Amino acid sequence: MAENQPALGARIRQLRKARGWSQERLAEISGPGTDQTMISRIENRADYEPSVYAVAKIARALGVPIEALLRPGGAPVEKRRTAKNAGATTPLPDLERRVETLEAWQRSQSPSKKKRRST
Repeated sequence: MAENQPALGARIRQLRKARGWSQERLAEISGPGTDQTMISRIENRADYEPSVYAVAKIARALGVPIEALLRPGGAPVEKRRTAKNAGATTPLPDLERRVETLEAWQRSQSPSKKKRRST
């Protein structure tokens, strides 16, 4: 179970509600591979661990850097998307750096899994 998961879900919920979006609307804007059920699990279940790419897509849909979702306390958030321009596609700057940050965070949250040697 990821320690920071409740904070991630709470930040996503806070940003989603600030825009007046339902979970379903956020899933639509996030694009293929995300649905209302996934958004609900992220927001409500501490044992659900979304993929790096799912969190990146959600951050993009919300118009915030990935760090705003992952950093304890969140990064300063600037509202860049509204329901009016939600369908617009804009490239996410520094995507590779952000995905690396997300992957590093995800590794830090996962317990070490050592293989047992059979004798």
